[in-house]
Amino acid sequence: MTVSLDISFVGASCTAQRSNHTTQELTGYVEYFRRFLARELGISAVYQDAYPGNRFAGPGPVKISDVVSRRGGGICVLELLIEDHSRGRASSSEDYLSACKSLMDANILPIFLNLPKGGVLPLEQWPQARMIAEISAECNIPSINIVPVDSAKAIEKSMFNGPNHTNFNGAKYYAETISQFLISVLGDRDLRLQNISIPERVQSKIVSRIPAETPRDSFQKFKLQLKRGQNQNDTFGTLIHLHKIGPFSPVVSFRASNAGGLYYETSMSLWDEFCHYDRYSYLDFKFPLKGSDISVEYEVSDILPKYETCRREHDFSEFFDKSKRVMHAQGDAFISAYEPLPGYSSLL
Repeated sequence: MTVSLDISFVGASCTAQRSNHTTQELTGYVEYFRRFLARELGISAVYQDAYPGNRFAGPGPVKISDVVSRRGGGICVLELLIEDHSRGRASSSEDYLSACKSLMDANILPIFLNLPKGGVLPLEQWPQARMIAEISAECNIPSINIVPVDSAKAIEKSMFNGPNHTNFNGAKYYAETISQFLISVLGDRDLRLQNISIPERVQSKIVSRIPAETPRDSFQKFKLQLKRGQNQNDTFGTLIHLHKIGPFSPVVSFRASNAGGLYYETSMSLWDEFCHYDRYSYLDFKFPLKGSDISVEYEVSDILPKYETCRREHDFSEFFDKSKRVMHAQGDAFISAYEPLPGYSSLL
C-alpha cells in the first residue's frame, strides 16, 4: 500500500504488553503489529501510549495529549475496556467523547478497539462496552470488536496467559484482526474522519504540565499552586502524576484550598495488592476547581495500606512506621481540565 501514516495505540496493560520477561516470548498485540504487519500496510510509525495498571479516566487525557502533540494526520486506536477495576474510577461517555474530539481536532482518526474480557465480549452485559458501542453508533466512530474464535474455554487455553493478557497466539490473532480492519479504513481515512459527528456540547480537555520540583529520591508531601483566569465557573480538574510504587507506598491524603480556606479533601492508596514488587503507576485525583488561586497538597496519610490484601506473602512490618512510607514521583505533574491551569510545585 502507498499510505504513510502514524498509528498510536492507547490502552492499559493489554496494550502495554511486549514480551514475556522470562521466556522472551512475544505476547503483545501492538508489538506483533509493529514487527510483522505495519510495514506492509504503509504504517510509518507505531506508538504505544499505555498506562498499565491504571484506568483511562486518570492518565488517559495525558496519553491523548501525547498522541496529539506528535503530529496530525494519523490514526489512534483506543483500547478502553480491559482495565483494573480495583483502582481509579470508571470513565464517563464525556471522557471518551472528549478524547475523540481532541484527536479529530488534530486530524487524527479515532478507532475503538474492544478486546474480549476473559475470552468473551459480553456487550449486552458490560456497561463500559455498551457505552462505547452506543458512542460508536451514534457518532459514527469506527470500532473493532475482537470476538472469540471458539468457546471462551478453548480461547483461554490457546491464546491467553490468564484471563485477559495474550500469549503469542493471542497477540497474533489480535494484530491480524486489527490489520484486516485497517485495510478497509486506510484508503478512506479522511472521509471516515469527516463522517464522525461529535455532539456540540463536548469539549476537548486541556492538559497542563506543572513542573515538578523532585530533587530528592523520596518525599512525604507535595504541593502545587494553580492559577485560574478571573471569573471562571466552578468545574473539575484531575491531578495526574506518575509514581514508582512498591512495598513502601502509602495511602495518600489530598487537600484543595483557595482564598476561603480548605474546600475539598479525600484520600487514595498508592499501595495496592501487587505492591510486593516495584513498578510504576499514576496517582490520580479528580477534584473541584473553585476560585482563581488554588493550592493542592498531597501527603503520606496516617492510615495504613491494607497489607493483608497483598497477592503474595510479604513482610510489610517496617512500613508500620509512617516515616518509612514514602512517595517516588517520576517527572512533572499534569492537570487535566477544560481550561489551561498554569502553576508550579514544591516539596514540603
